[in-house]
Amino acid sequence: MILGLTVSACGGSDESDGDGTQGPAPRSSPAPAPSPSPPEPECVNEDEVADDESLRTGSLTGDVSGDGVEDQVHVAVDDSADIGCRAFLLVAQGDELAAVALDVEGMDPALGLPALRQLTQVDGAEGADVVVNLVAGASTVFAGVYSMAGGEPARVTIQGSEPPVRDLFPYGGGVGQLSAVDCTEAGTILISSAVPQGARYLVTRNRYTPTSGALLREGQASTGKVKFEALPARFPEFAGGPFGSCPAE
Repeated sequence: MILGLTVSACGGSDESDGDGTQGPAPRSSPAPAPSPSPPEPECVNEDEVADDESLRTGSLTGDVSGDGVEDQVHVAVDDSADIGCRAFLLVAQGDELAAVALDVEGMDPALGLPALRQLTQVDGAEGADVVVNLVAGASTVFAGVYSMAGGEPARVTIQGSEPPVRDLFPYGGGVGQLSAVDCTEAGTILISSAVPQGARYLVTRNRYTPTSGALLREGQASTGKVKFEALPARFPEFAGGPFGSCPAE
């Protein structure tokens, strides 16, 4: 199980609230080129699980394919299967049913995972993206975002992310560490973390440009310090749930 992990950040500009001493930000290194998630395992049980409606644990409705017609989205879990093939995301488009395996490192079906969270627009392509909670730590949840690529659901990649949280979006946390993800008015995606440092919280924000199926990192991260009670106002991505400001579809 992943406990208290968050996306690491590169050093960058200062976003301090001005009444605390800002230490030097960590040095940055060139971001690696975006790469796709590792190939999903070949699951011999995929068709059987997809067709068995009794294995479905959640459902959402929305235009995922981008054709203007609402699709049915489900998660299906087969507890008897081998690790790697225990869970699937299903997208029903009329009579067509597309599936992709959801198993990731640290996923525990005993915790009710994976679980559908919402439909929203993240990668900038036509159609809504599917947000699925995949891993839970002590207080942080890690979600994958899936978009339709060539008629098949695929996980949106995040440039620079690394195992064990590659291409996962952290949110939530407690007083020892907070994580958040949201859209900005400019159309970029923010992935942020906040950790206590003295009497304030050190906030690190990474910005990403959405492209079809991928998020490309925009330069260096920015950092700032703020008192805990001022965190939601100063950094609004911490004020609500994940992707709260993103378009619905």
